[in-house]
Amino acid sequence: MLPSNHNHTGVPVVGTGPPRRSSSAKHNLHGNASHHRNGSSLLSSSTILLVLATAIPSFFLGTLTCLFAGIDCQHQSSATVNLLEAWRSADRESTSCTASSIEHQLQARIQTLQAQWEADLETKIQQRTRQMVKPDGSDTSTSGYHRDWLFPSDRTGRFVTALVRTPKLGLVDNLDLGVPVDPPGKGYEDVLLLYSRESTLPQPVRDDPTLTFMANTTAALEHCDFVNVVLTEHSAGRKQCIAVVPQYESYHLQKWMRAHPQSGKLDTAVPLRLVSRGHADNGRQNFIPPALEDARQAWEVLKQYLDSVDAVLEELKPLLENIAIENTVIVMVVNFGQTELLMNFVCAAKSRSLDLSNVIVFTTDQESTDLATSLGLTAYYDQR
Repeated sequence: MLPSNHNHTGVPVVGTGPPRRSSSAKHNLHGNASHHRNGSSLLSSSTILLVLATAIPSFFLGTLTCLFAGIDCQHQSSATVNLLEAWRSADRESTSCTASSIEHQLQARIQTLQAQWEADLETKIQQRTRQMVKPDGSDTSTSGYHRDWLFPSDRTGRFVTALVRTPKLGLVDNLDLGVPVDPPGKGYEDVLLLYSRESTLPQPVRDDPTLTFMANTTAALEHCDFVNVVLTEHSAGRKQCIAVVPQYESYHLQKWMRAHPQSGKLDTAVPLRLVSRGHADNGRQNFIPPALEDARQAWEVLKQYLDSVDAVLEELKPLLENIAIENTVIVMVVNFGQTELLMNFVCAAKSRSLDLSNVIVFTTDQESTDLATSLGLTAYYDQR
């Protein structure tokens, strides 16, 4: 009999069915398919593990960075995405805190902490100052301990009881010192006020015995009936001390210096000795006493003045009575070389509508007299 895949003529039938494979071939095919499916599964798992291995550390690194920096990096994720998408979303949001934004927020945080630290330090310093113990170890809870510690009442209470700083410009605004005042600078912006009695203390100093600065100079001088002003050198190189001595009051300022007996130059090895106010560090005398001939010339001028003073006063009396305003006149002196300055002064005053009717100008020559009169001023020229 012919096989089933042959017809009765013995010719093989083509396309009547798939050819049969042997069991070994079938096994190989199944093995290859199984191997392909397993490889795809392994590839997918490796990819997921690789993504998770990179995403999880990145997320925690970004979170820890924001946490320790005190920065709020808000985390938002969708509940509908799978675990892989959640990790990827978290990773993207953690990296949204860029380096520039982190640096900006860190700087702001540092400035805030620095301000808080400085405020806390100032508070602690003030508390420590209030808790200072007197040299004798006595209680510091009573008011006034700070002043008593610096100025014991039994030692200095009759001439100094407290010290306060106040702005230099504030003092100049309250007191016309009569001299051009140096503008304040680093190291000489304030002045020192010494109070001689408890009754002279301003109220803030009475309330707070540790207070050493008052910005309001008017309030600092409120209870002072008298103020003695000392103008002193403020150069950085001079090693100078100032002594306030309780004594019969004198308005003469003594100057003591370590001056060499022969050269007069500054010598730190010699004792202090009294010198003139014009004695310089290099030994030079800026104010030399006049010679006898100079004194005789001055005497002649003084004699001429004394001989004519009565007549001059008689001539001036009606002029002054005519121009005085509230018993006050303004006196100026000018010579011909200064007439341009006089003209400038008058023009500036008139441009500001200042009244010059009580100004009298003492001139030294006829030309200046004529000019002052032409400017509308009262002039006096003594030809004697």
